[in-house]
Amino acid sequence: MVECKKGDIEPSDSRQLERYFVSLHDTKFGVLTNGVRYQLYSDKDDRNVMEGQPFFEFDVTDMKDEEIEILRYFHRGIFDINAVGDVVRDRMCATGIKRCILSEMNDPTGDFVRCVARDFVKSFRGPTALKQSEDQMMKLKASAKKAFDSVIADLQPVRRTSVQSVVAALQNTTTDDTASEQPTPEDWEWFYTIRTALVIRCDCKPDSLCLRKIAEGFAIYMDNSQRKPIAHLIVRGGKTHLGLFDDYNTRRLCPYDGVETIFHCILEIMSSVDLHTGKRKRLAKPAQSSPDGETTEIETLNQS
Repeated sequence: MVECKKGDIEPSDSRQLERYFVSLHDTKFGVLTNGVRYQLYSDKDDRNVMEGQPFFEFDVTDMKDEEIEILRYFHRGIFDINAVGDVVRDRMCATGIKRCILSEMNDPTGDFVRCVARDFVKSFRGPTALKQSEDQMMKLKASAKKAFDSVIADLQPVRRTSVQSVVAALQNTTTDDTASEQPTPEDWEWFYTIRTALVIRCDCKPDSLCLRKIAEGFAIYMDNSQRKPIAHLIVRGGKTHLGLFDDYNTRRLCPYDGVETIFHCILEIMSSVDLHTGKRKRLAKPAQSSPDGETTEIETLNQS
């Protein structure tokens, strides 16, 4: 259900949309918009009772990368009205936590310092603790940044790195000489579109899918196993191809014309996931040539 306001009216009054949830019993998902700002609501807690706060909102004139990423869940090719609310909430929560961590790594706040130091800084304990002097707080913030560096160094003992370089990596900023081996925005778009579709339509765990570099492009594997291929995206002869797999890991190439190609092939991709997760059994091995004699490029994936 969509409640549309004029462009010069701020979409802040959701009472009319609330009445739709109550009176139209099939309503599970609502949008309040003036065409520029969008607020998305659901009735997750009580049937036909709209939640008081939107679970996602954005402004089309000032969109952030993470908001665009979340909007992928609403593509008509994968939209699942029963799952999208929970999926987006989880995604927004993870995005928000990541943003907070990055911010604290760059410039620790007083609240963060008090939280992590309260067990060993005496004056932080108890409700009557005195406010720290500005000089002492600056020293504690510096200690917090050193602590972040130390944790990162412990996690990466071979290559010591700074907070700033890790922050850059988390923000997908490449600064080393391996930039040519890194996925392009188009590669990430391909990966996240497939992952989003599988999370919603196959109840697939996002962390079970990984992106790996291969000779001619990139591959998506399940459980980081070459024996569980989901799809390939390769460039050959100046043209981009989508690689799909049968039950015997034989790869079939088809032209790739952007994310719309994924939704035309989504059932075949979902079939591979169902095989690797044990939801279905392996089918009989098909013939590698079509009945009418037409040839299709088919390759057997190296299983070594």
